[in-house]
Amino acid sequence: MGDQELISKIEQAATLADLQAIAEHLRQVAPITPDVQNALLQKLITTNADSRTQLEQAKAALAEIKATYSPTEWVSATEYAKQFGLGSRMVVTNWIARGVIPPDCVREIPEWGTRLVRAIPYEPRKYDNKK
Repeated sequence: MGDQELISKIEQAATLADLQAIAEHLRQVAPITPDVQNALLQKLITTNADSRTQLEQAKAALAEIKATYSPTEWVSATEYAKQFGLGSRMVVTNWIARGVIPPDCVREIPEWGTRLVRAIPYEPRKYDNKK
């Protein structure tokens, strides 16, 4: 693989796997030319800047979620099950699906891939089994 082709691969690398493949190739080639070294340095600089930007965005989103949803008032299904002795988060999930926990007491948090439940006691419907 020539320098220009290698530099092009470095510039187009979008994933960790891409960079690992380039690193493996570079381990087999010696010495690395100044042009390739410069391309690697530029890729590291831009990747680092992109990572910092994404980290700051994630921190801001997390701070907004924490400010909006107090951890004492809103909890995950797993935490709710622990706090109220329900055995597992599946009980909470089923209660949400069945409407035992009202929709206004459930918040979807797409940034976390989860939902929060208002941390207050709910009771499943009582059924009269006597006939």
